[in-house]
Formats: sequence, C-alpha cells, structure tokens
Amino acid sequence: MPEKQLHSDDEIDLLELLMVLWRGKWLICTFVIAFSVIGFGYNQLSPREYKAKVPFSIHYDFDKEMVETVLFSSLGSEWVKENNQEIGEYITFKTANKNPLDIEVYEQLFDTIGKSVNEKILAQHKLDLNIIQEFDKSLLNTNSAAANLLEARRVIFKIENAGTSAVSFKTPKLHLVRPKAKLNLTLSIVLGGFLGVATVLTLNAIKSRKPSEP
Repeated sequence: MPEKQLHSDDEIDLLELLMVLWRGKWLICTFVIAFSVIGFGYNQLSPREYKAKVPFSIHYDFDKEMVETVLFSSLGSEWVKENNQEIGEYITFKTANKNPLDIEVYEQLFDTIGKSVNEKILAQHKLDLNIIQEFDKSLLNTNSAAANLLEARRVIFKIENAGTSAVSFKTPKLHLVRPKAKLNLTLSIVLGGFLGVATVLTLNAIKSRKPSEP
C-alpha cells in the first residue's frame, strides 16, 4: 500500500511540474526567443574567419621533397600543409577578411604558382646540368654523376618537351571557420530554454511558499 501511495505521489508531482511549465510556456518562449536573437546577433556581428583549402598532387616523375620545398617557398609561411585520408594532401590558409577572395581568384593564383614552381625546378635542373657537364672526365664517369646527369635531362625534357607540371591543384574550397553559426544558435536556444524553465520554477516556488508562522 505505501508503495502504491508513493508511486501515486510521484505521478502527481510530475503532473504538477508539467502543469507549472505549461502555465509558464510564454515566459519560457520569451527566453528562448531573446537568446536566439542574441545568438543570431553574435553570429552577424562577430568577425569572420575563413579557411581556403586547396588539394594538390605532385607528379610522380618529380622529387616530392624538392617540389614541396619550392612550392611552400613560393606560397609563404601563412599556407600550411595538411593531410586527409579522403582527399589526400592539401594546403590551407586562414583569412580574417569579411569578404574573402573568390574561388576564381584562388584558381588564378595557384595556376600562376604552379607555373612558377615549374620554372624554378627547370632552372635548378638546368643549373645542375651545366655544373655536371663541367666536371672532368674522371668525375663525369662515376655512377653518381651519371645518375644526376640523367635525372636533370629527364626533368628538363618532362617540363620543356612533354609539358608536364610538377604540381597540380584541384578546385579550391572556402570554409567558414568562425563563427560557428549553427552551434552558436543551438547553444543560445538551449540556454534560453534552460533559463526560462529555471525562472518559471523559481517564480512558482516563491509564489507557493507559505508565510512562516510567528
């Protein structure tokens, strides 16, 4: 019997709680709407930060370490190499501009950088070729010199005759890093709802409290 009574009391308490929340629904909605507006305003007024992501690949005929060294010396320190199993290697750049560069601008930029990388690698291998050819016959006949000579000629042929690009870039993508609009708005709604419920329960507790007897 006491167990049934306790179960019944729990049901009554839960029902009363739901009724209190239902009566205070407009106050809860007011809190939710107010905090939603605050969250929306924060998203609109906070500074934007974008990340430009540019996947790239290095042609297998070229030395990867050398190409990457030339590539990043052309880009500057603000670009960072990252890796993802799905899309492979890519470089990223964070910009705080409210209106970031268009995709077309990035495409033109990396088209120019790709050509610059090719020119620098070509110039380097031509220089290597000239240096090797100036060796005396005893050095020129060594395996190391012959391998370097062959490599220099091969790279020069690939760039000048075959038109091979040492590095190629896929279509750049822009991602909004900050503010995280959806997350901020969701947290604002949850916080508004929590504070609205807490306010309704607090006001109900104050209202239902009986004055203490003297």
